[in-house]
Amino acid sequence: MSIQHLRLCPETCILHSQEQKNSMFSFKIRILVSTNPFELFNWKIRKIKPVGRECFWKRARYGLYYTFYAYSYYGFPLSKCRNKYIFGFFQNEKAFFPIVDKIKKELLVKDAPSRVNQRMLSRIQSVNAVCLHIRRGDYLNEKWKSLQICTFEYYNNAINEILANVKNPVFFVFSNTHDDLMWIKYNYKFYDKTGTRPICLEFVDLNNPDYEELRLMYNCKYFIISNSTFSWWGAYLSASEDKKVYVPERWNLGCDNDYDIYPEGWIKISVK
Repeated sequence: MSIQHLRLCPETCILHSQEQKNSMFSFKIRILVSTNPFELFNWKIRKIKPVGRECFWKRARYGLYYTFYAYSYYGFPLSKCRNKYIFGFFQNEKAFFPIVDKIKKELLVKDAPSRVNQRMLSRIQSVNAVCLHIRRGDYLNEKWKSLQICTFEYYNNAINEILANVKNPVFFVFSNTHDDLMWIKYNYKFYDKTGTRPICLEFVDLNNPDYEELRLMYNCKYFIISNSTFSWWGAYLSASEDKKVYVPERWNLGCDNDYDIYPEGWIKISVK
């Protein structure tokens, strides 16, 4: 994500690439040094990660905030260390809930939209826009099989929920690339189960940088998202008063606690 295009607080400093590499190296060394020999042996030799609240709080004393798992949350103990490292996905609203209003302001795009994006933005704001995000690309790789959850049935079920609850919705289809959008267009034949309601699809194919795409997404009123961090934030940042977010009933088949990623009120849809 091109975070330099977001409304971050003025004190935020983005390191150059070499500084980032140096900082990451320092983080890894400090993680190793802060881990006791027994846990280090289990981690590196037996492949048992030092997870859990107690291990997290021990690392936090050294200014190291790392849960190992995306959905785990163990509080946010303060450290007296001058330099603190916060590393991970932290895909759990609890991790930043006390400052959620600040987060939602700072992660909006600050740059003016390009001319073509301004036209698309105006179109989205003029209708009952539904962000339909379909993640393909790297999710098709075998190593991400635990994330291969969002089936055609999931998207079509969610579309029918929208049709039943929203007047004249327009579905704006987002995906990774032009080729992905074309594949979706010719292979996903969405249909109204009652046979009486039209499905209006508009494919967002602008070859956008990520921040332009994010802005278009969070300006929609309703959301059908994939199990993707990017589309999660697109839905989360939306300020629509009538916002409804439809999500797959499971996020990650490789994690038992993936339910923590769903904010209150988001609607789970069957993937079958």
